[in-house]
This record gives sequence, C-alpha cells and structure tokens, in this order.
Amino acid sequence: MGVISVVTFLASVKEHIIISILLLFPIALILRTIYRLYIDPLHHIPGPKLAAISHLYEFYHDVVRGGMFIWEIEKMHQEYGPIVRINPREVHIRDPYFYDELYAPAHGWRDKDAKSVEIFSSPTALVSTVDHHTHRMRRKLLTSFFSRRSIERIEPVIHESLSKFMDSLITAYEEDSVVELIDRLQALTGHVITQYAYGEDYGLHEPQNIGKGIVKVVQEGTEQIHLHRFFPIIQRFLRLIPSFFLTQLFPARAAMYDLLHGVRKKSIEVLQQKDVCTPTERTTMFHALTAPEVPPEERNLQRLEDEGLVLFAAGTETTATTLGVAIFHILNDPAVLTKLRKELEQVMPTPDHLATWRELEKLPYLNGVIHEALRFSGLAMRQQRVSPTEVIKYKDYAIPPGTPVSMLQYFLHTDPALFSDPEKFYPERWMLAAERNESLSRFLVTFGKGTRSCIGMNLAYAELHTALAAIIRRFDLELYQTTAEDIRFVRDKLLPRAKNGPWRVRVKVVGIRKD
Repeated sequence: MGVISVVTFLASVKEHIIISILLLFPIALILRTIYRLYIDPLHHIPGPKLAAISHLYEFYHDVVRGGMFIWEIEKMHQEYGPIVRINPREVHIRDPYFYDELYAPAHGWRDKDAKSVEIFSSPTALVSTVDHHTHRMRRKLLTSFFSRRSIERIEPVIHESLSKFMDSLITAYEEDSVVELIDRLQALTGHVITQYAYGEDYGLHEPQNIGKGIVKVVQEGTEQIHLHRFFPIIQRFLRLIPSFFLTQLFPARAAMYDLLHGVRKKSIEVLQQKDVCTPTERTTMFHALTAPEVPPEERNLQRLEDEGLVLFAAGTETTATTLGVAIFHILNDPAVLTKLRKELEQVMPTPDHLATWRELEKLPYLNGVIHEALRFSGLAMRQQRVSPTEVIKYKDYAIPPGTPVSMLQYFLHTDPALFSDPEKFYPERWMLAAERNESLSRFLVTFGKGTRSCIGMNLAYAELHTALAAIIRRFDLELYQTTAEDIRFVRDKLLPRAKNGPWRVRVKVVGIRKD
C-alpha cells in the first residue's frame, strides 16, 4: 500500500506541475506583453503593437515569407512616421538627414548590436566586432592594406583577372554562347581578392568553376540568412562538426572547405614564421594581421581564419553584382551606351587599351554610371548601431542607451526627395548635382559611413572603373532573356534578391570592337 501511495502522490504532483505550467505560461505572456507595451523603455516609440510584443511578426515575414520584412517596415513608416519600433528591442528611422548622426556621429561612438553580427559566423572578423574600440584597433591593422596606394600598386592583379574575364567573352563570341554575366564577374572579383588577400589562385576563372564551387556556396549561404539570424545556434553547431563529415553530407560545399583549409594552412604558415616582415614585404592579409605591432592576443588562428573568409565573401558578389547592374542598364539604354563609349575613347584610344583607375575616375559620365549602379545595389539588410552610454535623440524622441537603432540603404537610395524619379537609371543626375554644387554623394551610402564604412571601398572602386570601362569599350553585348525583373529588389537576403533568387544578367557577345 505504501508503494501505491507514493506512486499516486508522485502522479498527483506531476499533474499539478503540468497544470501550473499551463497556467503560468499564458500569465507570463500577458505580463510580458503588458511590460513591452506600457513599461519597456521603448514603449513611447510609435509602431504596430504586434511588432512591439513579439519577434514572431518579423520572423513570419523574413523567415516564412523569405526576406519580406523590409516592405513591412516601409508600410510602418507610411503609417507611423519616420521613427518606428519594428520589434521588441529595435528602432528603425527613415530620415536621410539622420544617417550621419547614427553611423558617423561627430561626438561619441557606436557599437554594433551583438545579436545582429552572429549571422556572419566569424566572431573575430572586423565585420562581427561589436565594441567600437576593438573594431578601431582591428581596422587600423588593415587600413594600409586596403589604402588607395596599396590598391594602385596591385592594378596589375586586377588587369590580369580582367584579361582572363575578357578571354572568356571572346570564347563566348566564338561559340555563340550565352554568358551568365554576374557569375563570370564573380570569378573576376573573387580571383582579385584571393590573389591579393591570400596570395593564392583558386582557379575561379576555370570554366568548371563558373557559377559553381566557392562562389556559389557563399551566394547560397545568404538564402538562409534570416533562419540563422533567429537561430544562431545552427551556425555554432555547424562550426563544431569536422569539415570531413560536412563534405560527405554536402558534397557541393567541398570547394568551400577547400578554401577554409587553404586559409587555415596559410594562417598557420604565417603564424609560424620567425622572420619579421617589413611593411613592404607584407604581401597578404595574413602578414598584415601578424605584424609586430599587432597585439599578441590578436595573432591567433581563429582571427586570421575569420577575417580571411569574410574578406572573400564581402569582396566577391557585391562588386560583381554592381558591375552586372551597371552593364544591364547600359545595354538597356542605347543613349547611355553611346555617351559612355564616347567618353571612354578619351583615355582608351583603342578597344584593347587598359586605362588606369586614376585615369578613369576623372571621367564624369563613367562616375555617374558607377554611382547609379551602386545606388541600385549594395546591402539590403538593416545595419544596427548601438549607443552604449548616451541617449540617441531623434526629434522629440529619446532612444535609451543600449538600444539597437537601424536604417536601410534602400530607403535613402530611392527617396524621391533626394533622387528624382528614383527607379530611373540616370547617370546625368550626378553631373547635374555637381554643377549645382549639391553634395548628392552624401546620400550614396552603399559602402556605409563613419569608422565602420567598408574597408574594401578602394578595391571595389578600382575594379568597378577598370572592368566596366574595359568591357564596354571592347565588346558589343546584347541582353539575352533578361529584363528589369531579373535585377529587381524583391527579397532581403542580406543582399538584394529577385523574386526567385539571386540577380541574373544574361548577355550574348555579338561583336568585338576594333576601333
């Protein structure tokens, strides 16, 4: 009887615990809802109540619907004004004149939001560094590596990769084949960054690697970016699994693990070097990150691996896509093509002449084309900033310290008050603004602003000027089964995506110019 009584008692306790949990859970939800709506430090910020109560609103539009929350944010601003609370912990501002205050303040500093950087799965990389002071120290180590002088010094590397790209266009002309332009341009930009940063050639220009291998894996990685954002444990778990097993599970990703092994091998090799390199001998990113002035705690394998992988991902698709966007709009408007070619002839007397970056950046119409392409591309995802100690003031609103505050490049770049007829590709707008002494470039924020602006901006501009000029001057291209819908921003997957996936520009080479 005693045993039966104990069993009965335990069953009763279990039943009471379950009932208590079932009762306490909704009570906890109700209390949390009341807190977030009426007590939370952000309760005074306007916005939909559902967004203030739970992250599920954002989860549904970004994870379930696939990168569509950006359009919900747009609707929020239309209803509630320039400042909205878009989730329980984040404030979004839509005001182009506030961008500098958020990202490049004259006083104080900004940290990154610790939760938002977990998507990069490279915790010690520059892009993932939360603390402002640590970021400043890390950035300083690479500033010289990506300085204008350094990039001008590696123009032969850019020209070499560009020559291989143009050889592929000649082959496409001879074979009358269709060119997946952005895929091939990623081979160009990927080759430059691996040659310069790693000192290695990964054969990205080889036909079997176009649109496949490392570049494709990086591109596909953004498709699940929002799932990883809400469940960062997925990325942490994958980092614990040996690459051998992952290769067996995902054979298509073998190239990525080859890159990872190459980065690791190079990192170990440089870390074990006993000879100290002079500044002029620091030929790769790994040498820059292991120089004598680098703090000892920063000279470690993970730091080099993280930065190496992020540099490849950041320096490949972004620039290639911008080039693809520029070429689409040039081919789509004969007037733009005619004006650009006429200007290019000033510094490129023959079609096979490769002008320098310094020569090309003096051409106003080419600059206008590049600025328009940058305005149409760039990052799609919000970039949160946190003021760790000071209140951020926006009009009559005080945003408490520690609050993630974000803005979207897309909203600036398509603001009709800044860019009339914003959906039109209009290079002349930049030239006209310069004639009126208007600083329109202030609102071109593709590379960000402030101390956290893109460190590879000089490299990107050198590639954009050099590649675009060479391609347009030498080749007659025609769009093939490509419309504006193929490069329309529909989904936010870190980078802009069309309705059915990454942007695509297909062309046929219909001629090679002789004069």
